[in-house]
Amino acid sequence: MKPTEIAEILTSHNEYIATYGTRGKCANFVGMISRETILSDLNLFGAEFSGSDFSGSNFSYSDISYTFFTSARLDRAKFFRVKASYACFQIADLRNACFLGADLNSANFNCALLMCTNLRNTDVAFAEFRGANLLNADLAGANLQGANLSGATLINADFSGARIQNADFSGAIMSNVKGIEC
Repeated sequence: MKPTEIAEILTSHNEYIATYGTRGKCANFVGMISRETILSDLNLFGAEFSGSDFSGSNFSYSDISYTFFTSARLDRAKFFRVKASYACFQIADLRNACFLGADLNSANFNCALLMCTNLRNTDVAFAEFRGANLLNADLAGANLQGANLSGATLINADFSGARIQNADFSGAIMSNVKGIEC
């Protein structure tokens, strides 16, 4: 995808956001390939990235709340301090991604690949991780209150200092997990 095409989509999306949907168009990147793209410090609220490949891209400091990344390829992507409440990452490839300090309250990571992903100091309260693979993931200092990790793979995951009150770990595969009594 060419940078000019991305710029056109973002301009239309900004108008869509500014006019509460009366003008412009919600950003639609469905199935598009645009690796190593800088999308930081943007309002991408409600955008659609399902089935796309934005591997290695930078979404840091953006608002991606209610955005859809279903089945997207986002390995090595950077999401530093994003606002991503209710974002959908279901079945997404997020291996080696970094969400350091992100607000992911009520986000959906069901069946996502989160191996070696940095979720340190994130707010993932009430987030869904059912069946997700969090092998070697770093969740130290994360707020996981009320999160659903049932059936998730948590081998070698680090939960040191994480808040896990009312989190559901039923059926999770847990081995050599730091910060949680298995």
